[in-house]
Amino acid sequence: MATTQDPPGTATTLPSGTAPPRRTALVAQSVGVVAILAALGTFLFSPFGAVHPVSMDITPAAAAAHVPAVLPGDAAPPLPAGTPAIIHVPQDVTTIQGAVDQAVPGQMILISPGVYHESVRIDKPHLTLRGTDRNAVILDGSPTAARSTYLGNGIDAVHGADATIVENLTVRYFAGNGVYWNDVTGFRGSYLTTYDNGDYGIYGFKTRRGQIDHSYAGGSPDSGIYIGGCFPCDTLITEDISENNGLGYSGTDAGGNLVLRDSVWRDNWAGIMPNSLDSEPNPPEHETTIVHNLVTDNNNLQAPSFAIQTVPFGTGIATPGGEKNLITDNIVVNHINYGI
Repeated sequence: MATTQDPPGTATTLPSGTAPPRRTALVAQSVGVVAILAALGTFLFSPFGAVHPVSMDITPAAAAAHVPAVLPGDAAPPLPAGTPAIIHVPQDVTTIQGAVDQAVPGQMILISPGVYHESVRIDKPHLTLRGTDRNAVILDGSPTAARSTYLGNGIDAVHGADATIVENLTVRYFAGNGVYWNDVTGFRGSYLTTYDNGDYGIYGFKTRRGQIDHSYAGGSPDSGIYIGGCFPCDTLITEDISENNGLGYSGTDAGGNLVLRDSVWRDNWAGIMPNSLDSEPNPPEHETTIVHNLVTDNNNLQAPSFAIQTVPFGTGIATPGGEKNLITDNIVVNHINYGI
């Protein structure tokens, strides 16, 4: 068993050995991203997992891109007297949503292993949702004996849920998105596994000042990871794996201090796709930095996809309608149409 570096107070083990089926794979980043990128040797000018802002060792242009020193937002207010720092699920409250409803800003909701057949909506700031075991804390949107339909979104942080952190858990089988931040300032998703959701895996829309790291996104027909409709986004996407999606990354009308780095984008219809769309907020897409990524074999006709993904099929990195983007020091290989 291989152990990852997880949030403080957790001890998650990830399977090693025989690879599981693509669409249900929980990829161990300790073996996956580190081993793949470390093998690139002297290609990497800065150490894997380098401290951000982007190192001056890369290029002056890349060094100009940075992310906030403190993520995801300002410090939470002090808890009221007598309020516990942690709400345990299911020991204190039986459901995750019940714990969110009860929580006050600054509390952590610590979730024990189990399969939770519920959607979670967060509309208050400074909450942390943390699983105790990334593999065994599972939000599952599939039908049950009591419900014949799929649930919509897995975790839905909406306006008012500023500085929300979600970490160390799995989200699968939702009709919409796995983990979704919508119109918030300050967010972080760390050590997440999302797979086989109906739209996006990890999704931020009109959302800024955040980070998505050490996460896995697979089996989404739109994209595994998405940031859209923000400028400046002030967002870092790092040390992630996105595979078997329509797009590995989609960033519609996003940019401005938006950095994708040190991640693996593989076996999607297409790899990394910042793009412009007049029907969504803040067109055009511009000023995204894409650096130190491995982008490979994005020719996967078996991946779930929408019809629009047929256009960029077989492409590593493309920026349709985008401008002023920096794409540097990536490895982009094995695409049947275009590399970059």
